[in-house]
Amino acid sequence: MTSLAVGLIGIISAILLIVIGMPVGFSLALIGFLGFAYLSSLEAALAITGTEVFAALYSYTFTVIPLFVLMGSIAARSGIGQKVYSTADKWLGHLPGGLALATFAGCAGFAAISNSSMATAATMCRVAFPEMEKRRYKPELSAGSIATGGTLGILIPPSGVLIVYGILTEESIGSLFVAAVLPGILHTLLYLALVVAWTQIVPDLAPPSKAIVSIRERVGSLGGTLEALLLFMLVIGGMFFGLFTPTEAGGVGVGGITLIAVSRKILNWRQSAEALSDTARTISMIALVLVGAMIFNKFLSLSRLPFELAEMISGLALSPHFCIIIMMLSYLVMGCLVDTLSMVLITVPIYFPLVVSLGFDPLWFGIIVVVIAEIGMITPPMGINVFIISGMLPKVPIQAIFKGVVVFLVADLFLIVLLLLFPQIVLFLPSLMR
Repeated sequence: MTSLAVGLIGIISAILLIVIGMPVGFSLALIGFLGFAYLSSLEAALAITGTEVFAALYSYTFTVIPLFVLMGSIAARSGIGQKVYSTADKWLGHLPGGLALATFAGCAGFAAISNSSMATAATMCRVAFPEMEKRRYKPELSAGSIATGGTLGILIPPSGVLIVYGILTEESIGSLFVAAVLPGILHTLLYLALVVAWTQIVPDLAPPSKAIVSIRERVGSLGGTLEALLLFMLVIGGMFFGLFTPTEAGGVGVGGITLIAVSRKILNWRQSAEALSDTARTISMIALVLVGAMIFNKFLSLSRLPFELAEMISGLALSPHFCIIIMMLSYLVMGCLVDTLSMVLITVPIYFPLVVSLGFDPLWFGIIVVVIAEIGMITPPMGINVFIISGMLPKVPIQAIFKGVVVFLVADLFLIVLLLLFPQIVLFLPSLMR
């Protein structure tokens, strides 16, 4: 059997193991170890396994992950999500579908100090859904906007998926964060525009609000979100101007969000312990996944599948953009079968050499991957955000949530088209970095 065939069988086997429920890290490590042993030797596989475990966990780059995860864990307990949503409601609540608009704005604001799509969706569900239910919003709009808005958590920096992408490709995590700023803002604006258009076409989705909010109340509400905005600007701005490394920015973020929570007398010892415990569990999972991914990547490199694939496609004289579209379609299909992190870990080592050989910018491709990963979080049968919201809202039929998110997929697909046509949306800010 050729090494290319072994590589292809390894990829299919890893996907099957993940689909049937084996943990991602174990799946990738097992297939990577067996494949490497088959192509080389058992002794070499044992040696590379020990080396990769050490390299993955000893790397300075890895230290950025626990800091931003801890920042998000504290933010989820700080009450900032509720304040951001309240501010958005006062400014947008009077517009068509105002509470849905406030939900997306709240998700974007909370995502800026979190790094988790699921945490963003869960936080906004607790804050936004009761109010939308009280004002008789249809479930497809209320629950659908929460599930969809939560996906902004993996695009708007700090993003855990972008950190993993940066580690896998050895790209600057700070540059990836800065590159995601404009696409994140644009994505949020597209969602807002879609809410307004949908509620204009189907007015029964969102009865108009009769509440009158004065200018003084609107301006006064900004105080509740000022600290979060300043913290985001400090963390991202520090990396943009070269004041912080990503790891230092993570430390600043943890210190800042802790100071905000303590000054508001929201964070107590019990919540602090819970935040640390959640962080430890999350980091343990991510560490296992990264170790498995690196062992799997060594196997793929030995099989030469990524490089042969790049050479084969280059020899077909296909348009570079056509090749990218094929990759995107494969991501859309895979996003329906496996979770976001698994998809990134399996595909990036295969596609990245091809993307570079075709002349595309790695930062741009990273943002494209994350945007497509967002779609995977709300499409069946995986649709993890949909199932989280469904679990929190047992009275809402899951079909209604999926019906809502299908409409919002229009904004996702439109954003992908814009990024394909105008890559400077991604590359402009990184080009200005010091």
